[in-house]
Amino acid sequence: MKKLFIIFFFSVFSIATFAQKAENKETMSEKENEIFVFGEVVSPKTIKTTKEITLSQAIEMADGLNENDGDSILIIRRNSFLANLLDIKSGKAKDVILQNGDLIIVAKSSKAQQRENQQKMREKLTPNTVKIPKTIT
Repeated sequence: MKKLFIIFFFSVFSIATFAQKAENKETMSEKENEIFVFGEVVSPKTIKTTKEITLSQAIEMADGLNENDGDSILIIRRNSFLANLLDIKSGKAKDVILQNGDLIIVAKSSKAQQRENQQKMREKLTPNTVKIPKTIT
């Protein structure tokens, strides 16, 4: 529970910092956009660009998805929403055009989460090796 609270606090603090940075950027004369990409990507980063980019492009610029292959993506701007990368890639959903200050958080896929939970269960259920001392006769 304590770990979850720390992660939540860090997330809220990070989001506030990113939002403040975005507000400051909008007052500048040059139209440079900052997009923040982190979570289950290979190289979490801040992308600075003067061009319009989509969600798929931003993920590629962060070197793609990592081994947890996240497909559920939270996009935070003035109002947050979820996007599904599988739906975007298959053409079922439109690719999202990103805006200055957008914060993209790629979540673990349900399969990756399930693998992680199974591994934890195996670790709990695997008996430890017990050494039996030799008896002196």
